[in-house]
Amino acid sequence: MGSEDVNAESSPERQFDQKISQLSQRNIGVNNMKLFNFIVLLSTLFAMTEAYAIDTKNGEILYQAYCTQCHGKNGDGWGVNAASMDVLPKDHTDTKGMITRTDEDIFIAIKKGGKAVSKSNLMPNWDANMTDQEINDLVAYVRLLCCEKEK
Repeated sequence: MGSEDVNAESSPERQFDQKISQLSQRNIGVNNMKLFNFIVLLSTLFAMTEAYAIDTKNGEILYQAYCTQCHGKNGDGWGVNAASMDVLPKDHTDTKGMITRTDEDIFIAIKKGGKAVSKSNLMPNWDANMTDQEINDLVAYVRLLCCEKEK
């Protein structure tokens, strides 16, 4: 190696080229890391969406277990307990009546009971029996009862 080779390796141009090369490699690494983080974020959001997706079939199972005694098997308000009640249970198949209630109203009525939404205090609160996700499933099923015939 001659002195020219040593000088060529340490020349400002060569140092500049090396620095640019290092920065490019570092940026590629940073960009790859950003892409990786983005993919992980999307995957997590997708998994959360799937985990919290509304399940009307589960809502139907819950309805049959908790609601039919008063609201009836078909949701028409004529369950086995209805005849002995001073206030008839809500007819969930009554589209005109049900569309006046928001999903939030229905959710609160299920979670906290009828009294929480200025309805019958005979409607119990189910928050000790169902999670918020299960209540959302039930709300979705009640919407099917009231509104599927409109489709």
